Amino acid sequence: MLYEEALAKEKSRHMLEEKTLRESLQEQEMQVIASRREITVLKDKMGRVHSNKLEEQEEILNDLRQKYDREKALLQEENRKLTSDLEKVRPIFLSHFVLLLLAGLLVGDVSLFIIIIFKSLSLNTYTHIKSSTSHSDV
Repeated sequence: MLYEEALAKEKSRHMLEEKTLRESLQEQEMQVIASRREITVLKDKMGRVHSNKLEEQEEILNDLRQKYDREKALLQEENRKLTSDLEKVRPIFLSHFVLLLLAGLLVGDVSLFIIIIFKSLSLNTYTHIKSSTSHSDV
């Protein structure tokens, strides 16, 4: 009888331990399932954040391209205007240069002549450009 009691106690303890292990296993499996769900949610969230950042970067890049294109167009237009102004002023420079060259040769003082040419050219350029830009603004 002692043997049967000991066997019954051992069986009871074994069953209790098995029950405890099964419950522990079930809890761990539930934790694994919960962790997998959390990983899936976090991956989805990370994907959305990544997509949002890509869209935001694309918008910034498009804005920069538009700004670059606008500034490029403005600079090209300014360049066309300046080239046009230069083409208008070039004949005046040449005629003044020829007249001053002749005047300098007649006077015979070449160094004085060179100074007069540069002063005249810079003054006429400024005056002509100033007058042509004020007329084009009107």
